[in-house]
Amino acid sequence: MALSIARLLLRSCKIFTHSSLLLLLSLGWVQPPRAQTVMTQQEAIFLNPVLANKSDLASPDFFTGPQSCTQFFSGIAKANVDVLPRGAPERRRLLLAALACQGVQGSRVTEDNVQALGGLACDLPGHFVANSAAVVLPRLAACPGPLDQDQQEAARAALQGGETPYGPPSRWSVSTLDALQNLLAVLDHSIICTIPKGITDAWLHRTSQEPSGQWPELTTILVRLKRSTVEKFCPPGRKPQEVEEELFFYENWELEACMDGALLAAQMDRVNAIPFTYQQLHIFKRKLDEAYPQGYPESLVLSLGYFFNLMSPEDIQKWNVTSLNTLKALLKVSKRPNMDTKVVTLITRYLQGSGQLDKDTLDVLDGFYPTYLCALSPEQMGSVPVSLLWAVRPQDLDSCSSKQLNVLYPKACLAFQNVSRPEYFRKIEPFLGGTSLKDLQVLSRQNVNMSLTTFKKLPVKTVERLTVAEVQNLLGPHMADLKAEERNSPVKEWIFQQWQEDLDRLGLGLRGGIPNGYMILDFNSRREAFSGGTPLFASGLVLALTLVLLVAGTLN
Repeated sequence: MALSIARLLLRSCKIFTHSSLLLLLSLGWVQPPRAQTVMTQQEAIFLNPVLANKSDLASPDFFTGPQSCTQFFSGIAKANVDVLPRGAPERRRLLLAALACQGVQGSRVTEDNVQALGGLACDLPGHFVANSAAVVLPRLAACPGPLDQDQQEAARAALQGGETPYGPPSRWSVSTLDALQNLLAVLDHSIICTIPKGITDAWLHRTSQEPSGQWPELTTILVRLKRSTVEKFCPPGRKPQEVEEELFFYENWELEACMDGALLAAQMDRVNAIPFTYQQLHIFKRKLDEAYPQGYPESLVLSLGYFFNLMSPEDIQKWNVTSLNTLKALLKVSKRPNMDTKVVTLITRYLQGSGQLDKDTLDVLDGFYPTYLCALSPEQMGSVPVSLLWAVRPQDLDSCSSKQLNVLYPKACLAFQNVSRPEYFRKIEPFLGGTSLKDLQVLSRQNVNMSLTTFKKLPVKTVERLTVAEVQNLLGPHMADLKAEERNSPVKEWIFQQWQEDLDRLGLGLRGGIPNGYMILDFNSRREAFSGGTPLFASGLVLALTLVLLVAGTLN
């Protein structure tokens, strides 16, 4: 790995270029003599014993040990990489090698990756910005110098979409504009006009008093922000009468000033037919939102088509969806993994509007992961066919209530009844939040080795009634994990119902059980037991009379 990275860095080069030497100097690996102000490349290399006799850095001896590339690039991250010009071949090779060293594949990076890259993160191409905006944008904001065109377009689209650490522009504050720093230069009119006017005015008033050197391209930004406050009127003759291809050539500010939301709603089919840009489509959405602040009418929702992809779950929550045709039309354009939240919200709105989960509806939902199950009422779940449960993933049930799982669990038992024992437990496991005491006792005799994660999702009232031996058989090798959860539900409640001496036999150090020598009065289960004795059962009336007699004896 290290050898391949070294070769990637220098390929067939035998000596450093001048820029590479400057980078080494900034790293502190090469120290120039105090009395000497000029040195040759070869002299500089031989000043450091690490680099001595290494005329070819692609040599296997240059990187030694399994962590060599990580150590190498941790030094690069601390260096001033700007001694290498932006776009220089050496700098590009360093970025590629650093990404390879961290095992980055594709166009997604984590916050740790960005931190490890140091100044090289400023060179991440636009596709990294688009796919990892949450971690890349804050780093680009602090980068010196302008972003390249690819980075600017990706950053602009991400900021306009609102799914960044800064949130949607309509919710920005003065501190948000301060935090944007270098990203201020990518803001266009379509973004600026959505920032609350009071915010831009306050920011302009303050920053206009500051030295322009504190902000990159501050003059240009101020002009753009000021112009956005006056570009509110549609120029004569530019008011569109229909949605046509000529709108593609409008400036964004013209669309903001001239486009009418009612026209868009009436000709949504034309909006989907013309290849408008991402920025233009967002302008159209804002116009529709202004025209229908309480939510789109169902006639418009039905005709959205691929425009639906711009909607957020919050937008969909405002809709009244009662027609199966509307549901069918939108699901047709929603077969994408990142649409799950929107699909669940859409199906929820439909079920709330129609209240029906009949065969026609289930046929429409066929082909989608049943992420919508927890959106159904317990009554609606009664109509869910058992065959649907084969497609359920554990995460599809995360938001289901105990009442919903009580309905789904018997259906799951029926659906998976003919599979082998190991496969049966794997399939039934996500539904165990609705299980019964009897079924758990059966599982405890089958060596299922239940994980503590699953155990914590079991019904508390059911877990409380399990014996120590039954829980031990259920969890198997995971029994030791109980100690870490002894203060959390349902482990806490289970411990309270066990004899402490039984818990002590586990050797886990569990505390909180029933101490020896105590009398237990449980009016719910009608149980009275004494330590070391046989449990005695009596009615609540008998126990009450016993207490009265004890009090009377004390008074006498």
